[in-house]
Amino acid sequence: MNSYQDTPGDFQVAPGSQLFIKIDGFESRLKSMFIGGQLQAYLIVTTPKVDGIESAVFEGVPVSVTFLHDGVVYGFRSRIIHRLITPARLLFLAYPPNIEKHELRKHQRVECNLPAMIRIQNGASDFEGIMANISTGGCKVIFLASSEIVHETMASGTKIQISFELAGIGSVKLLEGIIKSFSAEGSKLALGISFEQANHEDALTKVEHYMHNVMRFHG
Repeated sequence: MNSYQDTPGDFQVAPGSQLFIKIDGFESRLKSMFIGGQLQAYLIVTTPKVDGIESAVFEGVPVSVTFLHDGVVYGFRSRIIHRLITPARLLFLAYPPNIEKHELRKHQRVECNLPAMIRIQNGASDFEGIMANISTGGCKVIFLASSEIVHETMASGTKIQISFELAGIGSVKLLEGIIKSFSAEGSKLALGISFEQANHEDALTKVEHYMHNVMRFHG
């Protein structure tokens, strides 16, 4: 991940929040949960539930942690300072001196291949396409360039509503947006769409979580 900005290590995350931990010896980030901690001393998280984890987590092992909070992906580096096996499998992490943040709304766009439905506002027709990439600011949708679609959509500034399904997250229905660009790609039409931010917090939060899930699989 890039475009991070360093911030003081003030960990203001509610207990029960989901985290992702990268531990030496495991290629992917592992799901964990924030339990609590003591300010400027340590953080407590659950031990990820994967085979072989017990032999990999011991005092001194470096870890990288990422989490999503209020539309921003945060990350920090730490090390394991203690672990518990009973009554619960927990890891105590050294309190990070700095936390990095990455604002998804401004910087990050992820590739995807999601069916999407576009409705031209005040229009009678819906058009099926494939969403090729997405951010919380907008997306790119590919259509077969029929004459009807060209007639109704080939204009920057056209208001639309878009619906799509985010794997593992849920459905987004009738999210409002505006066509910002269009281009012909052979027999296909590519639309660049900007999402309306006002009054769509629930939908954009789903997009944020989807992006976080995708990003953790790509390091």
